[in-house]
Amino acid sequence: MKIDLRAKILKKKRGLFYTPSEVFRKCVLPKLKDSLWDYTWIDLYCGKGDLIIPIVKAIEENNRNKFFSEHIRCFDIDEHALSLFADRLRQIGVKDELIKKNLIQLDTLKEFPSFEYSYPLYHITNPPYLYKGYMPKTEKTRDLLQYFKGKREPLQDLYQVALFNDLMKGLDKMIYIIPTNFLFGDANANHIRQLIFKYYNLVDLFIFEKKVFSDTGTNTCVCFFEKKAIPSEADQIVYATKISKDGEKKRAYKLSKKFKWRAGSEFYEFIEQFKADNPLHFEYYLLKKDVEANKGEYEVTLLDVNNYSKVVAKVNKELHDRIKSNVLFLKTLDTGRFEGRAGLYECKKVFGVDGIMVSKDYTYRTHPIQIFFKSRLSYDEQVFVKDWFNYILNKLRKEYDSDFMTTYRESTRYYTRKYLGLKQARAIIETCPLSDVNVEEVKHIHSLEPWIENYLAKKEIKVKDVKNNLRYWDTSLQTPKPLNRRKLSCRCRNNRPANESNQGY
Repeated sequence: MKIDLRAKILKKKRGLFYTPSEVFRKCVLPKLKDSLWDYTWIDLYCGKGDLIIPIVKAIEENNRNKFFSEHIRCFDIDEHALSLFADRLRQIGVKDELIKKNLIQLDTLKEFPSFEYSYPLYHITNPPYLYKGYMPKTEKTRDLLQYFKGKREPLQDLYQVALFNDLMKGLDKMIYIIPTNFLFGDANANHIRQLIFKYYNLVDLFIFEKKVFSDTGTNTCVCFFEKKAIPSEADQIVYATKISKDGEKKRAYKLSKKFKWRAGSEFYEFIEQFKADNPLHFEYYLLKKDVEANKGEYEVTLLDVNNYSKVVAKVNKELHDRIKSNVLFLKTLDTGRFEGRAGLYECKKVFGVDGIMVSKDYTYRTHPIQIFFKSRLSYDEQVFVKDWFNYILNKLRKEYDSDFMTTYRESTRYYTRKYLGLKQARAIIETCPLSDVNVEEVKHIHSLEPWIENYLAKKEIKVKDVKNNLRYWDTSLQTPKPLNRRKLSCRCRNNRPANESNQGY
């Protein structure tokens, strides 16, 4: 494949998105302007130069050629992008012979390039990103799997290949503009985080919960990495600026090896502390093959979730009773209204059906998913599970700004859409203390919220000698302080939106 065709495929299929200059000017340049002459600034995936042009322009015009000659090295696979970069450099007075020397066409994902430099390297980049799982699906992206061989085989995305190359090179400082799943992802980012955070501190962080790139809805963050003097797996406290359509807000994160360095780990600490003594067991999904394998004389109305159409199926009594007796489904994805947020809902009330069937050979985690409990639960018991789940989920969303969830595309006008992972949903259900509850008594309580908070407070006292590591951070302080658990228990009760109710979920 010719290099120019390969570059075009990278742009459209390999996740190469050019960085708006505003992101750099706002988040990056102010932190670098006093040390521009101290480093060799490299961008191995430079595109048309959005990250490097502002650095060069920050230098006095009469010193730009000297600076560019001694302090800039840029690479990209895309010949056309480099041509646009060169034109922009000429417009600000950089000589052609220097441009030709320091702008190099090369596939730098294969390996860290070899080049001469006189000052310490500082890599600032917006690398390509594309999830490894998508690559085998088309002929044009299948060849990308070549980057995931040998020690790089466990990596899950192209941007992780770029990070891995820098780690192997041993760079001291790096600034990466990458998807937020690096911080908040589960299996798709665990391995690269475990590699990076043993050797690097995340010293600054900007998180964008709004659309940054015109040609992708992927949410991104700007990560400032500095190499540790000695490799360490001690916890890190990272102070971040979150930027959304509503403006900016500060947030502090604890990154811990215990939770695979995942930001938003407070969720998992909560789950660990409040997991029920006898957690509920259940399965996800009703599959079409199970319906076809259990034909009979009993009718059920199903939502074919792949076509969003109602179908009537005749099944045997066992499957009929199983479908009819499990009334709940999981909505993993926020929709366009606050009332349509992720949570547990009832199949009959929302869709007017007995169950939800997956008609294709594969499942989608963003579709409504019916839940099947291993033990037979009454309708009232399932309503209690639903109300518990939705209260706990939204309590945690308020307390931790939904950071344990995955940001899905860009914000709506009213809030940032989030995706709840199936493992996270299971974990919340497993906090439900159904075996300890008299549902007949609970269902007559006018407001379930005080009851739940009272239960959590009692549970907290019971386990405090064993689980005593739940913490939060006040971003106005420079050090973390212990969590006032009693305050946590009361906080969400008083801040619940007026239009929000358990039934609404």
